[in-house]
Amino acid sequence: MKKLFFSAFFALYLFSSVVSQVLMDMVRKEALTERANVLLHYLLIPVIGAGILSFYFIRRIVQEEKGRRTVYFLCNLIYVTSLIGALYADSFVPLTLCNMLVYFSVGHLGGAVYYYLSCVLSGTAYGGRLFTLAYASGLLLQYILQKCLLLEKGLAVVLVATFLLSTYIIVKNPWDFLFENPLPYAKEDETRGKLLKKQLLMLSGTGICYLMCLSLSEISLAAMQLTGKADMYGFPRFFLIFGMLAAGCAIDYGKRRYSLLTFCMLLLGVAVSAFSEESAYLTAVMCAFYFILAFYFAYHIYGFWELAQRTVRPELWAGFGWALSLIAEGAFYPLAVRLQAVLPLRITAQLILLTAALLLLVCLGEFETSVFDKYALEKRLLAPAQRETDMLAFSKRFLLTPRETDVMRELLSSEGTMKELAKSLAVSERVLYRYMKRLHEKTGTETRAGLVKLYYEQGKAASDII
Repeated sequence: MKKLFFSAFFALYLFSSVVSQVLMDMVRKEALTERANVLLHYLLIPVIGAGILSFYFIRRIVQEEKGRRTVYFLCNLIYVTSLIGALYADSFVPLTLCNMLVYFSVGHLGGAVYYYLSCVLSGTAYGGRLFTLAYASGLLLQYILQKCLLLEKGLAVVLVATFLLSTYIIVKNPWDFLFENPLPYAKEDETRGKLLKKQLLMLSGTGICYLMCLSLSEISLAAMQLTGKADMYGFPRFFLIFGMLAAGCAIDYGKRRYSLLTFCMLLLGVAVSAFSEESAYLTAVMCAFYFILAFYFAYHIYGFWELAQRTVRPELWAGFGWALSLIAEGAFYPLAVRLQAVLPLRITAQLILLTAALLLLVCLGEFETSVFDKYALEKRLLAPAQRETDMLAFSKRFLLTPRETDVMRELLSSEGTMKELAKSLAVSERVLYRYMKRLHEKTGTETRAGLVKLYYEQGKAASDII
């Protein structure tokens, strides 16, 4: 139920986010020239990234649950009112100000949604498919309403639905991770820290390289849109959905091969973009571009989601991939405009970027242990003791999250009271009891003794799984 709730919430958020940006482009189009509108669009994109990062910093500043609920409500309110204000703004300054508020609030709400999805889907066997299915649903809804010329009415309905869901979250607070601090790791060792830093560096570096590579193709298509040669919101955009669905299957089933597959997809994209100036191949080029763009996006976002729950700052890293992409895209735009104008220069720049990405993948050991292969990564994060091997097998069998696994590890290593365990884990007893409840639900046990007994009874069988 929880996974379906947040998947639907993510689909609604994605739709309102994308359509809000489309509407802002349409509103600015009436007040600005086409080229000035495109320039302002790319200048505003980093504002969304700043909004995403603000979720982490505001959550760190506002520690009380009531205060966090208030911030979440105010952000929803600012988003709706600034969106309405932009529709009725009659001069450049208030229009730009409303645009900035819309983009920033969209980013802040996105930081919250991405963190919630990371908490819910991280470590599940079908997280990739559920994430991409929700994403594809939001894109499909946008595509259908845009074709039926019902975007504004559809946005109004979705805004009401999203606002009601947000109100439910604020009032009921049905899950502890929404407004409480996450359970910190009981033990942070040097090996774990180094490997996590390498994985985060790999995702950030390759993500920027891939993004710049795709930006060169996107800006080239945007230039054709200005001259009427291409329709970026037409039928080829439908291939974003196919790319997402394919990426979801690749994440869940491909695991260690997914990073290599994404690199190959980008390489294919560079080869295909060489034909972008040929009108006979333009539709096929655009279909391939959107398919590969979706594949990249899933790789970049879900990779950070998986790693976020293993770090001490999951609220930051869950949305960091998206924020980094948006900020880098806005910063790279002036250079990309110059490079995309000359086809040989553009292809050369894309090949250089992909070479840099490949070097990062090789040097940082991505082909040895992929961020998407949860249990292979955990084997390197933990000491090679048999007990830890059994713990990984137990975690895999009952689909425990990284934080539930930490609680289980602490239960096995200590016979202290719940108060003492909570102090050791640096959480309140209330939060610890919630994690214990989840462990009992997943394992089918009723007591702490029964949970420990189950672990040792199935230790050998669990080891055979790995």
